[in-house]
Amino acid sequence: MFPGEALVNISSIASLANFLNLVLPPRPADPPGIFETPISPIYDYIVVGAGSAGSIVATRLSEDGATVLLLEAGGTDLDDERTQIPLMWFFLKGTATDWGYWTVPQKFSHRAMKNEKSYWARGKMIGGTSAMNAMGFVRGSRFDFEQWKREGATGWGYDDVLPYFKNLENATLTDFGNFETRGKFGPIVVKQGSATPLSFFHQKAAAEINLPVIDCSDQNPRGICVTQSNIKNGIRCNSGICYLRPALERQNLQVSLRSHVTKILFRKNKAVGVEFLKDNQTMRVFAKKEVILSAGVIGSAQILLLSGIGPSDHLRQMNINVKSDLPVGKHMQDHLELFLQYNINMSLNTNSENFATPKQILNYVFNKKGIFSGSGGDVDVFTHTCQKMDEGPNIQLTIIPTAYEKGAVEDPFLSLKEEVVKEHLKRVNSNSFQVILYILKPKSKGYMELVSTNPMDYPLLDPNYLAHPDDVNTFIKGIRFTRRLEKTNAWKSINATYIRHDTPNHCSEIEYDSDDYWECMLRHFTRRGDHQIGTCRMGSVNDPSSVVDPRLRVKGISNLRVVDASVMRTLTSGNINAPVMMIAEKASDIIKQDNNRVHYQYK
Repeated sequence: MFPGEALVNISSIASLANFLNLVLPPRPADPPGIFETPISPIYDYIVVGAGSAGSIVATRLSEDGATVLLLEAGGTDLDDERTQIPLMWFFLKGTATDWGYWTVPQKFSHRAMKNEKSYWARGKMIGGTSAMNAMGFVRGSRFDFEQWKREGATGWGYDDVLPYFKNLENATLTDFGNFETRGKFGPIVVKQGSATPLSFFHQKAAAEINLPVIDCSDQNPRGICVTQSNIKNGIRCNSGICYLRPALERQNLQVSLRSHVTKILFRKNKAVGVEFLKDNQTMRVFAKKEVILSAGVIGSAQILLLSGIGPSDHLRQMNINVKSDLPVGKHMQDHLELFLQYNINMSLNTNSENFATPKQILNYVFNKKGIFSGSGGDVDVFTHTCQKMDEGPNIQLTIIPTAYEKGAVEDPFLSLKEEVVKEHLKRVNSNSFQVILYILKPKSKGYMELVSTNPMDYPLLDPNYLAHPDDVNTFIKGIRFTRRLEKTNAWKSINATYIRHDTPNHCSEIEYDSDDYWECMLRHFTRRGDHQIGTCRMGSVNDPSSVVDPRLRVKGISNLRVVDASVMRTLTSGNINAPVMMIAEKASDIIKQDNNRVHYQYK
């Protein structure tokens, strides 16, 4: 996640969006009636959710004649042209394209936020969250996937997943385009961001502390890289646009929008179809072969729970008949992040004065270039705070050239308390930049569960951020590492000065720069990373913590799989955008293999 709201004041969002509606050329349109075809009673496969994973699964399964129904609870991403413009992603929170979840109040974090809650934006449209996220494209390290394999996810080691990363991407990278590990012929175009005036200083600072220039998706990333994003010719290249849309006119693939799946239909312990709501009517449809849930980390788990698959004690409490006693909703994790802002002595960044200028807008309209054609990121840094070479990185810094301004402070989805906002508004500066610090391997785990049997009620979400003390310790080491950059000649040359965030009643009473001070700051000001995983965790059949086996089959149920971020066993080292797409690519092959169908590779 990037604080795009820092670029403009919240009050200017509507006017900017309206202006872009006027000056942009007509947005692309789907073929007339493509989503209006009557639904047949039965298909070979039913895929639930046209998001980051589901769009890929439906596209791949329909390649060789199998009939596929793709059910999406939301509408089309083309209903909102901002889904196409890369930098406009930060305007999509709280819109009709966003599920808009809130967590319960956090016990160990979010103390500077109203009600101590966290807002989770999740895509509700074709493309899902890949149509509204910040497009950061990071595979993760070899060690991430080797850990999955070591813990029982057979077939998911690094060498097992690498072909699928390559299969999905067309890496058009200026510095690392010839590496054998990068794909060249896949649907998802991956590009490096354009260098900003600040990039030079960040790379020089990294060199001073012995961080080399690397590929963000190196198998053991330790160094600095220019941010990579899935963007094609100035347009977001998500799984809906770059996978699903080219396949929409296949006669054997049908997509039904605004179709909210409420439960799975069974014959004994075999999934045979789904029930869903569309146009205020309850409908049923059946699958000859399989039902595949790709409704996301929250949606897939909620559907399983409503269908009687989950912790037996919770299901009985909700008066739901238990079909399979599995830890659905448990082991939920998310990357957590802390923003560190720095004043500088010159205008080298992006701020409200140079963001939405006529020059920038016209450059995008006519050339698909300029600030609107990128994600807003500048560089990423990956390292390990203890320099352990037998592990992957444990922290990531995403440095963004956007100023710490009024819009960032007043972000309604961050929801800082009023007294904090008042103090922070005194510290904003149009000449500043921001560092986002992530811990990549948090040990804190949360959970989700139903609040009712009404499928339209949002579930209870408790990520339990910072519950484990090791997460606090890793964060503090990450802060110490980040502040080493302040001592470099490169940052000193622009007078990069940390902007303190403590306020009365919010850490200012603690000795500045002590470990206790930073723990207080972490418990007040960290925020969600929007990389939620684990609610339908993958593992061996005998693993009591797993919901699906290594072939992504729901344990104890036949003809039912889960394919999305919910199956990720642990968080990968970076944004989960690329790993989720990889999971969908690999799962599609697994499903075809299990049904004796062929492998397909983009070439």
